[in-house]
Amino acid sequence: MADENLKINLDAPGGVRMSKDPVSQLEVYMYYAKPGEYLTPLGGSVPEEIAARAGYDVEFFGKQKLRAEKVAEFQQLLDLEMNTEGDGTVLAERGGYKLVEVGTLGHVKVLDSEGHAVVNIPYPRELGEELFSKLAGPEPKLPLKKPLAKSLEE
Repeated sequence: MADENLKINLDAPGGVRMSKDPVSQLEVYMYYAKPGEYLTPLGGSVPEEIAARAGYDVEFFGKQKLRAEKVAEFQQLLDLEMNTEGDGTVLAERGGYKLVEVGTLGHVKVLDSEGHAVVNIPYPRELGEELFSKLAGPEPKLPLKKPLAKSLEE
């Protein structure tokens, strides 16, 4: 029969580890998906000193926790950069195509006349401009006008 006061999810993805502190007899839990976070049976925080006495390698799991935090920060930046919901700034438009800036690092997408991305992955600006030029064709040249002085003479 399961303890009704237990707040730890024993079926958590990745699993959970439990060790007992020999001094206080406190059960110390750690989810493998959250290394370095030591918990009581009720979900409260446990100091690293007690976790170490319970047999956890706090130095190893501390490094794993730091790594997971850095990966999460990077993932957040990547998600922000790759977020292409909503329209960005239109940098150029011709031949039914648009060159649109997306994200925060200067990447671009080329959209067709229906507003669909030609390629789903944002390009660095130089590559995007090259693709846009190939698809949209050359930039139209303005007609040459006669100089004002010559047109007055005629």
